[in-house]
Amino acid sequence: MKKLQEKTSRWLKEIHSGSTPVAFTESLFHNPMAALDASTTQNPANAFPTLSYEKAANEASTPGTAPISVYDGLQTSVNMCRTKAQFDPLDPNGNGDLKHFLGFTNLVSQVPFLTLEWSESKQIKQKSHNANELIDSFVDGFRGILEHDKESIIQSVQNLVKAALSYSEQTEKQSNFSQNILQDGEGKVNFFLYTSTFEISQTSSKGTITFHAEYTLNQAGYSLEASTWERIKDQFENIEKTTVDDWLNDMTTQPKEGSTVRALCLEEPKSQGAHTRT
Repeated sequence: MKKLQEKTSRWLKEIHSGSTPVAFTESLFHNPMAALDASTTQNPANAFPTLSYEKAANEASTPGTAPISVYDGLQTSVNMCRTKAQFDPLDPNGNGDLKHFLGFTNLVSQVPFLTLEWSESKQIKQKSHNANELIDSFVDGFRGILEHDKESIIQSVQNLVKAALSYSEQTEKQSNFSQNILQDGEGKVNFFLYTSTFEISQTSSKGTITFHAEYTLNQAGYSLEASTWERIKDQFENIEKTTVDDWLNDMTTQPKEGSTVRALCLEEPKSQGAHTRT
């Protein structure tokens, strides 16, 4: 118990230190083999709390400003990582880029009271040119989600795609789509992250994702045990809590104002000829 408290105390000092640089190449989501410029690749994000998580978090909410419940603890600690990394999903053309996202995820992996339950890269095979089926195949690859939450998660990913494509341009560019999910469990709460990089462009009022028969889904799942949080929460008494609504607002990219993109389509790479189906 004492070791965890000491580690948490050191972590709090480091997370509030402005002098500690944030590395991004050590992130679980960093692929050194990918030909991506992390500082210019947009990283649109979408946040989703499952219905049971949101209900339980609201019921456990307290009137004070400090994080008291385990839900507050998860949301607040992960948001502290986001703030430290200066990752801002509301600005994909600025600090909402891949570099800041990788810095954020690297910091999450260093939180001493969170447990990394799993992480993996999975190859997703996509045969259909139907846009809805692309989203379905993306969500089908999500580890850790429950079947009764799947339809709502699909809707959340649809919102992510719309927001991402609203920032597309006529010139094709790569965009790292990231979906995060807050989920309650038995005696613990979970934070899941899922990302894939797609090539996107825009013509007229259509946003286009370049079709590939196979792509990579990177994902990781973290948990915070309720018993663990009880042992360290006193160290957060002077820290302002992050509510579910705060998390949703700070971690969800909104469609670009003035964007005319209304439809999503999949298109073969230009080298293979233009063949589009919506």
